Amino acid sequence: MRECVGTGTKRTPSGLGGLSGLALLIALASCDGSATVSEPDGVTPALTVTTIPVGQREIHHNVIATGTIVPWQDLSIGTEISGLKVVDVPVDEGDQVKAGQLLAQIDQTVVAAQLRHAEAVVREAEANLKFAETDNARAKELVAKGNISSQTADDRETKAFAAEARLAMARAERDQMKARVVASSVVAPDDGYISKRSVLIGDVVAAGRELFRMVRDGRLELNADVPETDIGLIEEGQQVRIMRDHLGPITGTVRLVGPTVDPTTRLGTVHVALPPDSGLKPGMFARAEILTSRAIAAAVPESALVFRDNKASVFVVIKKDYVELREVVTGGRQEGWVEIVSGLGRGDHVVNTGAGFLHDGDRVLITVADSGAENASIRSE
Repeated sequence: MRECVGTGTKRTPSGLGGLSGLALLIALASCDGSATVSEPDGVTPALTVTTIPVGQREIHHNVIATGTIVPWQDLSIGTEISGLKVVDVPVDEGDQVKAGQLLAQIDQTVVAAQLRHAEAVVREAEANLKFAETDNARAKELVAKGNISSQTADDRETKAFAAEARLAMARAERDQMKARVVASSVVAPDDGYISKRSVLIGDVVAAGRELFRMVRDGRLELNADVPETDIGLIEEGQQVRIMRDHLGPITGTVRLVGPTVDPTTRLGTVHVALPPDSGLKPGMFARAEILTSRAIAAAVPESALVFRDNKASVFVVIKKDYVELREVVTGGRQEGWVEIVSGLGRGDHVVNTGAGFLHDGDRVLITVADSGAENASIRSE
């Protein structure tokens, strides 16, 4: 076994005097393994880190909004008939219906009898008009021959006009009765589904009373509340990403930007059309990301960010593997990446892992970083 030279009990042989400090430490480490290896310049790396270059990536700028799911058009369905009972309600809440489909049937006994009476009145008025017109025509012939006075002829002509007016009134009354018969059958005004039913068999209806509520065409939309500072960025047709806890992301489209802003809340309303298979229901709360623009900008992984004195910063690698703490202004965040608005330039290398344990001016030992996300898309919040 080779004898090791101790620093406190024996002198170092003169043959070792020419070794560098690093070689001496290595020689001593070979004896007991307890020595620390220093870099040639005498500064030990603070940490082994990975770095990644700042690159250009497509950035999606979004406006974040929250709101409520509502029907595109919420139809209130009632009847013009009053004082009659409901004899049939063949639909229930949630049922899909087609335009013209029967929703509720009101007893037609009374209105059908009224219609028959009105039709009889019309026939009587038609007969009276025919007689009056014949009498008027004969009177015109007689007055031309001098057989009757002009006053008598005028009187018969007036009676013909009156008979014509009575027929018009009778027909109007008949048409009104027909409309009441039609109104006794409450039908769907369009395709959609029943969202609320407020009538049962045996109910006596009143004119104007709501019997059903219906979501027209089954179309839903999100009424998103947007701050006044952001609403100017939103336009019709922009893509919207809607998120719910129990559902995956749903893609919608801006249908309409509200023309006013609430003076109290300073919020405007953006109407977002939803796909028919969204799985959402009226009244639900949802969060939306409205894609307002796309741009190419610098971005780094979120793991590269550190916060010192409540300011976002990154460690930038400078010469000789030293790092410099540099403050940055951040923009969008998406899927682990963050947009850098200012503070970095293209080609800068930043510490990707281990940044939270470093200090300004530390020396690091760099390993190769995974740059597979070079082409990632980023969306701003």
